[in-house]
Amino acid sequence: MFPIWDARGEPVGFGGRALDAQGPKYKNTADTVLYQKSRLLYGLHWAKGEIVARGEVVICEGIPM
Repeated sequence: MFPIWDARGEPVGFGGRALDAQGPKYKNTADTVLYQKSRLLYGLHWAKGEIVARGEVVICEGIPM
């Protein structure tokens, strides 16, 4: 399990990775007023300073295999 933070660095939910093949590979907190998976970019609060310093950001989604 790992915490999920919003852009301010406030914890808003949790995620987890299954260690076996049963059930979903990842399980996140259900959508709430504070946590909406489709509106949150994981790790943004860590990268904000560098994004501002460089004046640009490239966002990529996982590549299907």
